[in-house]
Amino acid sequence: MITLRPMLPDELATWHDRHVVAYVADRVGAGESPEQARRVIDEQHAQYFPDGRPAPGHEVLVAELDGEAVGIAWWGPHPRRPQDATAAWVYDVELDEQHRGRGLGRALLAAMEQQARAAGVRELSLNVFAQNEPARRLYAGTGYREVTLTMTKSLD
Repeated sequence: MITLRPMLPDELATWHDRHVVAYVADRVGAGESPEQARRVIDEQHAQYFPDGRPAPGHEVLVAELDGEAVGIAWWGPHPRRPQDATAAWVYDVELDEQHRGRGLGRALLAAMEQQARAAGVRELSLNVFAQNEPARRLYAGTGYREVTLTMTKSLD
């Protein structure tokens, strides 16, 4: 069974550095320039991690299985509806590669959803990059539905 606990400060610093590198790569893979991707991330993280700590309402959690860290979950206020405490945003969910393919991603999502529900959240939203097929399957298979689809064409 997956359990969630708050990320400790030293874990947060290590995770944050890895997260930024991976998020830049995802945004570049989706078509942004590395400079634009980094600019967006710097702006977001200045807001979400002032002074290097999660902003109020943001939960950055370690997912554990039998006491072993196997992934992370980060959820917090919905960026387009920050005053609506019943709506939240899933900023990141990640299961360590060696633990994938065993149903633990579903268990991690369920644990995060249970925590959000206990905090009064009634709706979770997220963004997933189109090229991330495993994540899209996971989310669709756990009840998330597509509500918008953004398409881009380079005119270079």
